[in-house]
Parts: sequence; structure tokens; C-alpha cells
Amino acid sequence: MTSLPARYGRRLALAAFPGAACLVLAVTAGCTTQTIQGPLYTPAPPPPAPADLTRALLDPADLTGLSDTYRTDIRQDPDKPTSATRPECQAALDQLELDQPSQSGVVQARANFAASDSAASDSGPWLQEVIRSYPGDGAANALSTAQATLAGCGTFTVGYPDGSQTQLTVQPVAVPHIGDQDWAVQITADTGALRLTDTLVLARVKDVLLIVSHATTSAAPIAEITTIANRAVAKLATS
Repeated sequence: MTSLPARYGRRLALAAFPGAACLVLAVTAGCTTQTIQGPLYTPAPPPPAPADLTRALLDPADLTGLSDTYRTDIRQDPDKPTSATRPECQAALDQLELDQPSQSGVVQARANFAASDSAASDSGPWLQEVIRSYPGDGAANALSTAQATLAGCGTFTVGYPDGSQTQLTVQPVAVPHIGDQDWAVQITADTGALRLTDTLVLARVKDVLLIVSHATTSAAPIAEITTIANRAVAKLATS
């Protein structure tokens, strides 16, 4: 049964156990009181505060022993496309990687990293982790909705405010089992002058959705991306 807000607890107690009303009416009605042990229901835990989720984010110390050495990257989000031949696909990608969630009760934390030498080479890789806590079945629904949308996107074109265009190809990829539910996709962005591969791993841990993005101009190492995602799940579970 779905837990109900705590403010309804006393009203439910009187409705479910009429004898409990004697606790209130004992002085005037002289009724016999009884002791009710244990909660009538288990309140749903409050959503994590942003600070709680922030503590669960990876940091550079969690990213050692990989092909690249990562540093924290403070950056501005890129310009969003102003047009797309598959607008539902672009919207789904933006909602996962760029947008703040608009649903009530959803809490988010985000961290960005870059390889220590990426500033000099501009080839990446770049790494982003997003953690979102959802009420109820929100995390499972968000993952399933993203999967249903992106799995059928194929290749489409997006346009930017400066008139430039980029061709995006979305291809699901297999990853070892991560968390309670998982799915992964590779997005290849081709401007004609530059080709970037963004591997996006979605993993659900109970009511939390974890989104790990790994972008690079070279070949995307699935095994390493999976390692990063598993480290993120492990840190989330112990935070």
C-alpha cells in the first residue's frame, strides 16, 4: 500500500481503530482505553536533500585507476538546439543531460569532470554524473520513458542559433547489469568537422535514477564506462 503523508496519521488512527477515540473522550465518557502498539502505517521517507545527493556524487578520488586521470570541471552548459528533425528525441536527451527536472518532488545533483589533459587536446574525454531522486515509481518510469523514446530515434539533425547543424545518431548498446534497472545508448554527434561519441548509461537504484555520460572524440571504451557507472552505484548505495 502506498504510504500516506504523516499529517494524516492521527485521522487514520481514529478511523481504523474506533477504540482509540477513548484516549480523547476518556474524561467525559468514561470509556476504557486501550494501547495500540506499532505504527498504523510506515511513512514514506522524505526525499533526500540536495546536500545528501551531492555527497553521493563521484569525485576525482573515485575515478582513479582508469585510462584517464579526471579533474573536476566547472563549465557552462552548451547552447541547446533550436530545431530538430526528431524534436522528441532531442528533448529526451536534454531532459537527461542538461535540464533541471520540473516534476514535483524530484531532487537532483550533478557533477562534471574532464580528463586532466583535455584542456590541451580538446579531445576529451568528458564525464558527467547526474543523480535524481524521485517519489514513488518515478525513477523507474523516467528510465522506461527515456528508453522507449531514444530506442527508436536513429539518425536525425539538429540546428543551433548560429545556423550550424549537427547530425546525431542514437544507438542502444549492451552493458553488464548495473543497479536494479539499466539501459545504455551511444549518441554520435557529427558536425562535418568534428565527430563526438557520447555514451549515456542510465541506472536505477530503488527510487534514484543515475545518469552517467562519457563523451570523447576517440573510441568509447564500454568496459571503462561500465566501471565508472558501477562505482557511481556503489557510492550512492553507501552514502
